[in-house]
Amino acid sequence: MLKRKMKISLLISTVFFLSMFLPYISVKAADSSKEIVEMNDLVVSINGKQVLFDVPPIIKNGRTLVPLRAIFEEMGAEVTWNPKSYTVQAHKNGTTITLGINSKIAKINSIVKKQLDVPAMLYRDRTLVPLRFVGEAFGGTVDWSEQDHTVKIKLVDSDSSSLLESMPVYLNNKLLHFTENKPIVKNDTFYIPMVEFLDNIPGDVYWSRNLDTLQTQVDGKIVNLYIGQNYISVDGKTVEISEAPIEADGMIYASLNTIVKHYGVQSYYVANDKEIKIYITREKFKHPFLQKETIIFSEPTNVVDTQFVGNRRIMVSDNPENLNARTVPEVYATLWHDDVQTEKSALDHRIFGWHINEFKQNVHIGITIENLSTTNELEIVDLKGAHRKSPNTWVNYDVGLPLAEYVLSDTMTNVNLKNSTVKQGETVLLNSFELQSKYTIGFSYDFTVKKKSGTGELKYRIRTVLSKNNIDLTTIHDDPVNIDETARHPRGIWSGSQLETELPPYEAGSDDISFQISNGRTDNLMSVENGIGDQTQMIRNPGHFGASYIVKIPIENNTGERKTVRVRFGARGGIYNAAIKYNGKVFLTPTLTPMTEVVNVVDYEAVSSKGLIELEIMHAGGSALPLAIELVTLE
Repeated sequence: MLKRKMKISLLISTVFFLSMFLPYISVKAADSSKEIVEMNDLVVSINGKQVLFDVPPIIKNGRTLVPLRAIFEEMGAEVTWNPKSYTVQAHKNGTTITLGINSKIAKINSIVKKQLDVPAMLYRDRTLVPLRFVGEAFGGTVDWSEQDHTVKIKLVDSDSSSLLESMPVYLNNKLLHFTENKPIVKNDTFYIPMVEFLDNIPGDVYWSRNLDTLQTQVDGKIVNLYIGQNYISVDGKTVEISEAPIEADGMIYASLNTIVKHYGVQSYYVANDKEIKIYITREKFKHPFLQKETIIFSEPTNVVDTQFVGNRRIMVSDNPENLNARTVPEVYATLWHDDVQTEKSALDHRIFGWHINEFKQNVHIGITIENLSTTNELEIVDLKGAHRKSPNTWVNYDVGLPLAEYVLSDTMTNVNLKNSTVKQGETVLLNSFELQSKYTIGFSYDFTVKKKSGTGELKYRIRTVLSKNNIDLTTIHDDPVNIDETARHPRGIWSGSQLETELPPYEAGSDDISFQISNGRTDNLMSVENGIGDQTQMIRNPGHFGASYIVKIPIENNTGERKTVRVRFGARGGIYNAAIKYNGKVFLTPTLTPMTEVVNVVDYEAVSSKGLIELEIMHAGGSALPLAIELVTLE
């Protein structure tokens, strides 16, 4: 009797215990023996509106998982499913979240990885993810009531324009200090004050405002924004946008989504910390790379009869390359200068610089021009250029090659000077750069100096200057620092920034033949002897850094048949990179190992008795030269 009572009591207790979970249905997970409990009575609301599910939320391993699509779409996000990779993506306001089934990692804009408590899973053909993650993914806050079985997700108030008043915004992990205008939210969209944003992003950046138009340039890309208009202009082409720029307190704002799409950045919102993270992820190169292969080159012959073409004078500031207490002992210094005195009314210039900051602090480098005339005023016109910085040793690829690409493709950024006039005795800053410790900088700027008013010859001095204490760079008027004899990198001024040579005619069908350019002997136009100014302060530039090199190749075909002549490039001195222009198109070489690796540049179809191949080449600064050019007839 006692045993029967105990059995009945145990049965009643079991029934009572199970009755507590009647709202839930217990099933077995397909991929494990762990139990999944459906939560049919769980109520999820977003800003007070209940989310309707066609598959209920579940509990697995003590964690609540909810259907992703239903919640994200209620938040206003676009959701897509990739059946091949078993991944789901959600996009909203410039933030893209990617989740893989059975993965504990969520990727935010392909940059940030976020660890989940339990992996995303497929359940009844729906993607389920941890509740707190999906609630906070796009900036929401999650309030879970276990007693009422309710989850309240609150998103940013769409009518708020001051919610982000104190929210930190980071650019490349650097906190932006908004001086007057703060980020705002309007219609559930993040807006960033454009001037504050532009003043803090790296690269060659310039902007100006004209009434309701904000004209911007970032690394040569021109983007114009128009207040209240659902379109922008990108490099002269009209592009539709979903969120029109707005004006607040006299400042033009653009949506984070517009910035992400058209300024080459990525962003995401950190809900726990209430932060906006923005990362610059612009493509380094805009032109295609040539394919390289391993081939033994024929023995090259040096080119002859090289000459300067054009009239753009070049100043190369590459010595001292290593900026340290030995080479630059003072707090500020002139690195190099060009003294100009001419009866011409205008003169074209190129300033090419290459320096490494070995100080344990940031330094400032600038390009200045001082008007030494007492009888006329100068005007700076058509100032454009580019600069690149890198903390690593791959400076050919990270610094020199982008500069070569910008120059050959004529996509350097136009610099809008606040005052392009240089009065008598005045010094004007053309551009300046902050260089972090252990960073390498390369820069190339073209401009024209012309007489604006007055009489007499042009007389002025162009300088590259350095300051360790952030003084006004226009006050630095010292003579250049001494040459660094331990690292004899180029320094000097020469009459041209473009060279030209013509190879002997190549007969299609004949044996392979090679020629060397920038060999430092037969085409050494940038020697000390050819330099302008004080030659005792110059170092030759046999690699022609900062200059471009035109190579003309006459082709003769007397076979009576169509022949294909291939032009190959190969490094002869050290690892090599370059930009190449042919028929108006620009191509880039990958890093070439000397003597063994080549790129095929042109396959020229010789259909007549005479033809011409014309190439323009710009070596990536830091390359080891010479460069060999091989001609071969393909069978």
